[in-house]
Amino acid sequence: PYKEKLRLAACKALCLETSGCHGVVVNGRANHLVGALSCYRRKAIRLKQCDHQAGDYTTFTFVILAPPSPPSPWLPPSPPKTPRGAAITEINHRYFNAKSSSNLEEAGVLIHTFDGNEAWPERWRPCPNTHCNGWVTNHVSCSMIASNRGGLFGEHQGGIIFRPSKTKISCSYGADGGTQGMFSGCRSERCTAWHFWECSWVPEDLGIMLKLQEGSYSYNEVIVGFPEWEAGLPDIIEAFLGENNRDVHRRFLQKYGLKSAHVPLVLFKGIGNGFEDIS
Repeated sequence: PYKEKLRLAACKALCLETSGCHGVVVNGRANHLVGALSCYRRKAIRLKQCDHQAGDYTTFTFVILAPPSPPSPWLPPSPPKTPRGAAITEINHRYFNAKSSSNLEEAGVLIHTFDGNEAWPERWRPCPNTHCNGWVTNHVSCSMIASNRGGLFGEHQGGIIFRPSKTKISCSYGADGGTQGMFSGCRSERCTAWHFWECSWVPEDLGIMLKLQEGSYSYNEVIVGFPEWEAGLPDIIEAFLGENNRDVHRRFLQKYGLKSAHVPLVLFKGIGNGFEDIS
C-alpha cells in the first residue's frame, strides 16, 4: 500500500498522478468507504480474475476520458413528435448508465433544485437581474447525479432537469463550492487530480471530478450561467422535478405550446432507484 492511509478521493487522485496506474484497491466495502483507507495502486486490472472472497476490499478502475463531443447544432423551438415515456426513458438511461465523462450526454442527470435564483412565477427562467435571493449573482447551482454517485441539495424543493445536448456548464466542484456571493460561480484557480480544494474544475475536466466522486452520494455542484440558461429556453428544459411543481410545469407547457410527452413532470425515487413520470 501507499506509505500513508488516504481518503478515497485522494487515493484515486494519487493513481491518476501515477504513470501506468489503472485503478486502486482500498480496504472497506462499497458505500462504507469513509475516513483514511489503505490505498493500493494497480495496473492491468482484470476484474474476472480478482479474488472476490478475499475480504473487505473494493476495487475502482479508471478509463481514459474521451474529449467531450461538440455541442449539437441549434434546433428550432418546435420539438419533434415524441411518444409518451420516451423522455423519462432517456433520463433513466443516463442515470443508470452514466460514465465519469466530461460529455454531459454521458455524465448523468443534471438537476437544479429551486433555491430562489429563478424568475417568479416563471421558475423555468433564471432571475431576471443579478440581485437574486439576497445575492449579486449571474449563475445557478446544479448537481450531476447518477446511480453510482452524487446526491441532491434541497431535493424537497423540486426543480428542473437540464437537457444535456442544449446545456453549457461554466465549471464544477466535487462538493459544495461555497458559491453564494460569487458572481460567476467559478474560482480563478483550476482544480487538478491532486489539488481539488479552493479551486473549481473547468468544463473539460468534469469527468475527472466525477471519477473522484464515484462511490460517494454527497452532492457535487455544477455551475450554469444565467445567459446560457436564458438563451437555451425552452429546449434547455428536459423535465420538471417534484410533485409540488405541477402548476409551474403546466404553465411552462402552455407558454411554449408543448406537451408533457416532450417535457414531463418527474419524481426522483431515491438513490439507485431513478425517476418516475408523474405528469
